[in-house]
Formats: sequence, structure tokens, C-alpha cells
Amino acid sequence: MRNFLLLSMMTWVSAVSATPVITLVPNLASTQPVGTVVTFRAAVTGGSSGSQYDYRFAVGLQGEPLQVRRAFAPKQAFTWAQNEFEGTFLIRVVVRDRSTKPFTIYPPVTVAYTIEPRVPLNGPAAVFPTAHPLVALFSAPACAAGNTRRVVFYRPGGSPMMTNAAACTGKTTQNFLVAGMLPNTLYEMHSQVLDASRTVIHTGNTFTYTTGSIDPSQFPPFTAVSPASPAAEAYPVVFHALLNIGALFGKPAYFPTATDLSGNVIWYYPVPSSVGRIEHNGNLWVSLTNGNASQAVGQIGREVDLAGNTVREFNVRTASEELLAMGGPKITDWHHEIRRILPSNDILVLASRDISVTNANQCGSTGGVPKTCDVIGDLIVVLNENLAVKWFWDPFTKLTPDDLVNINRPALLGETCAPNGPGCSPITAIDPSTAVVYTTANDWMHANAAQYTPDGNIILSVRHQDVVLKINYQNGHGDGRVLWTLGNGGDFSFTTPTTACTGTGYNGLYQWFTHQHDPEFQTDGSFTVFDNGNTRKFYCDPAGNSRGQAYTINEENRTVTPLLDADLGSYSFALGSAQPVKYQAAPHYSFNSGVIGGFGPQGYSQTTEVDPSGNIVFNLQAPTLTYRTFRMTDLYSPPEP
Repeated sequence: MRNFLLLSMMTWVSAVSATPVITLVPNLASTQPVGTVVTFRAAVTGGSSGSQYDYRFAVGLQGEPLQVRRAFAPKQAFTWAQNEFEGTFLIRVVVRDRSTKPFTIYPPVTVAYTIEPRVPLNGPAAVFPTAHPLVALFSAPACAAGNTRRVVFYRPGGSPMMTNAAACTGKTTQNFLVAGMLPNTLYEMHSQVLDASRTVIHTGNTFTYTTGSIDPSQFPPFTAVSPASPAAEAYPVVFHALLNIGALFGKPAYFPTATDLSGNVIWYYPVPSSVGRIEHNGNLWVSLTNGNASQAVGQIGREVDLAGNTVREFNVRTASEELLAMGGPKITDWHHEIRRILPSNDILVLASRDISVTNANQCGSTGGVPKTCDVIGDLIVVLNENLAVKWFWDPFTKLTPDDLVNINRPALLGETCAPNGPGCSPITAIDPSTAVVYTTANDWMHANAAQYTPDGNIILSVRHQDVVLKINYQNGHGDGRVLWTLGNGGDFSFTTPTTACTGTGYNGLYQWFTHQHDPEFQTDGSFTVFDNGNTRKFYCDPAGNSRGQAYTINEENRTVTPLLDADLGSYSFALGSAQPVKYQAAPHYSFNSGVIGGFGPQGYSQTTEVDPSGNIVFNLQAPTLTYRTFRMTDLYSPPEP
């Protein structure tokens, strides 16, 4: 990375003597109220004929460091909304000519832009509509530094929900996006000021707000097959990461959507997208391909706020440039996971690349001579707050023959990918025997989840190997070696093992998850996972269902103690998620079975809650595919961890 920055500085200096004219102009004149969506357009004149330009945008409060909001990309227009407080902000564009080698980077152009308050600093609060029909903007006056403020909103006579509490400064107004409301419905809302002990010391005036309409055809008909108990209202929101891969099989391209427990829509992001994770401020990470969702993978990673505004955006091409400069590989896509690492605010992303491999175990052989094949592997990429690559892990260089998962161990059920195949990353490697791009690739890993752990490392779910790897990250200083492997054949054993699951080429225990989704350590130290069960069904349990599991894991002793092994009543061969819902003394658990009955028109998904004994107490179904669901107390408080 140091070499990349040095190169950038050198090309910048060399370009100063031949700088074209770069302009940055907003579509609305400066001095607009908080929450206004403003589009800045950059333009280059006087440049060389045939030049191709990329634009990187950064934003910051005047007098404070600017933060990159969009990595270098060909898009000239940058749309920005400041929803929290007023002030004078600086918007900066850096332009580079990518048709030169090395790139010519021109000096930045910066414009100042003033955002004014919607309400007086010491006056009354007010509520305003946004472009999103189900989201309001609540504007409140300043409150004394050291306190915090939140907004409480509810239907008359209904249960309240709350926004996050924001720190008071005494110098600016406070503004909140209020989300989680039914369409065409009257709500009441007021603000609360809390002191350092979280005691409410002031309650503001109550306002009414009526939400707008939505088009029902944009959403699948959610059905509560087993209605939730009154106690379950402690987690009244279900966020559905609806998967647009279904469009390949005659299903509509639905939006990421949140519903109540009866399946009524209370929020959506109005772009078909593949969802990563939800953050504590209500922001959402999604991946898209050139602005549109496709195949559950994407070339663009994007953070959006509750009003649907883009907060920051990064892309595969620019990240690949930085990886190559660091001695790493070119990647093909983002997939399955985008989430923030706290407290560093780095961004953890999964990516892929494919290479031509000669290996008897991975590719087969003819007469004992190893054949050559294309193999897809999954990378971990960590970006810093300015969207630059900070650290990466490449399985082709980090996994060794000493590791259980290595290049000599193919996908356990022989999974392959075809170009544009369902859930597949792109195929780009060249077949040396034909000198053209391969027509199929071995889907060696199919990593589908990653989590930063409290000890500063990362766990990675490797679905097609039936294991979870713990990787030495050490807060960006780790060497990427595998610290342990969890799963059949790995480093851990059960404290109370059960029946063996055996078959030709397989030997394990029924207890182990296979082809799993969403393994995570929870804040209480437990470990949850959705066991799709593909390998178990293939070898010894053909009538088996997917399971929701929870463990206690002793990393020091390398032992696993089961807490929950719930039969979910159906088989979901792909997709899925797992989480605890702790509204009882002993936690209940929520699991998403993302595809039941196949990818075709008959396929559906369901969110299932079970009690500590594994009994099903709630089912919410959707006649489409769902990558993950999240049970939430509100749209501002994502599921743990």
C-alpha cells in the first residue's frame, strides 16, 4: 500500500505542469436545509483527446478531515445528503486520467457548500417528509453537550419504537431519519433528551405524521403461517434480504424489505440489491453490478441510509488496482458479505478470483496425468474508512497442504459454476488448451460469511468445505494463517458426540453442520449457525431437514458443546441465517431457510423462531428467495453481535 501511495504522489506531481480545467458544480445553489439531496457534477475540459477519466469524491465539515465517499470510478455525478446537522461542508473531487500508464492524477478541486438548519437553534422541533414514503425527517433544536437525544414514534395506542440516541453539542440542531412505519398510517412522535445516566430529562412536544403509499406489486406477499406470540413483539421487525437471483427463474426482482411480524411492509430500499449487513445507525450495506443487482454478486459495494441515499461506495476495479500494487491479485466481484469492523470503522468484504490450476485432486486426471481446470476461490478484503485496501487474505497463497482446506481438496459435493450461473462468481481464467475463457469452474470454497472476532481475528464460513476457518488478522497486522478449523475433520471435538454419519468418501457426525450459512459468535460467547445439511443428506440422511444450531465453543480446549439442534421442518439447500432473540430468560433463536422447494416458481423462504428446546413458535413465509433475515427491535438496532 505504501508503494501505491508513493506512486500516486509521483504521478500527481508530474501532472501539475499540464493540468486541464476541472470543475465541480452542484445542481442546487449552496445553502439548502438539512436533508436536501444535492448532486455535484464534475467535468474536465482541455484534456487530451481520447482521455478516460475517473472521479473520486470526498466530503467533510469545514475545518475537519475529509473522508472519501466514493472511490475512483467513471461516474461524474456525486449525490450527497447531509441528514444530521447543519454547517459548511467541503466537497472535493480528485480526477485521474486512466488512459495513461501510470495514471495521471490531477490536483483536487474543492467547493464549499452550506447546509442550514430546518428549525431554529433554540426554537420548536418539526417533522418533514423525505423522498421515501415511509421515512420522515425529525428536526429538533440544540441540546446541552453531555446529553443525548432520540426520537420515539408509534401509532396512537401502539407500541413505541425509537431511533438511535445522538450526542448533543449545544451548537447545532439535531435531525433524525424516522423509519419503520406502515404505509398510509398516522404516527405520533416526540423527542427525548437523556442525561449521561440514560435518564430522560426532557420530553418534547408530540407531532403527528402520516406516511405515504407504496406499490404492493413491488413486494412479495409475506404470510405469518405460525403467528408470533405477544412476547415476540420485543423483536417486532423482520428484515428480509430478498435475493434477486430469483429473477433467473421467473421471480420478480424485489427490494430489500423490512416487515412487521404479520408480514406488513414497514421499510424498503428501492433498488434491487444483494444485502450485506445492517449497521447500528440503520445504514445498510448492499452490493450491485453496475448499479443493478445480478447473481448475488456485484462490482459495487454501497452503504445507504434509511432514506435510500448513498453514503459511500467502492468498486472492484479500483480495489483490484490497489491489491495488485500491494502484490495481491485482481478480483472479479464482491459477494455475500459487507460489514463494518468496530471500533476501527474498517470495512470487511468478501471477494472472488478464479485461476487455472493443474492438480489431480481438484481437476481429475487422465491416465494418471493431472488435468487443468478453472478454480474459484474467495478472498477477504478489508478497506479503511477512506475506501482504500488495508489488508487482504488470498486462499490461493495462504491455504497450505497443512490446512484441512487447501487447493488439493475439491468442493465436497463437486460443485461447479457455469458463466452467469446462480450464485456464481464470474469466470475469467483462460483455458491453456484452447486459449479461451473456461466454460466451467470448480466452486472450491463458496465462502458466504465473515465476522471480525473480539480477539482481533476473522472467521470465514467456507460452505463447500463444510467448515469455518479462523484466520489470523490481528487488527490488520496478521499473517493470514489458519488458526483453527471448525467442522467435520477439523480441530474441534464434541463434548457429547452422537451418531456417526458415514458414506463412501465421508465420515463424520450428525451433529456437524454442513454447507452452512451465517456462523457467528454472539455477544454472550455462544456460536450460532444455520445448518443447510447438504452433505449430511447426500451421504446418510436423505429425508433430513435443515437445522438451526447453537454451540458453546471452548477455543483453548478445542471442544464444542451443543446448546441447540433444532429441526426446522424443511430443507433449504442454499441460503440461510441464524441469530438469537433474547426476550426470554433463556434465548429463543431465529433462522432463515432461504430456499425451500427449489429455485423455480414453487420455491419459497421462511423465517422460523424456535424456543430453547427447538420447538417452532413462529413462521413467516415469502414466495421468493431470501439470502438472510434479521429479527430486530427496530431498524436502528441490528441483531447481535
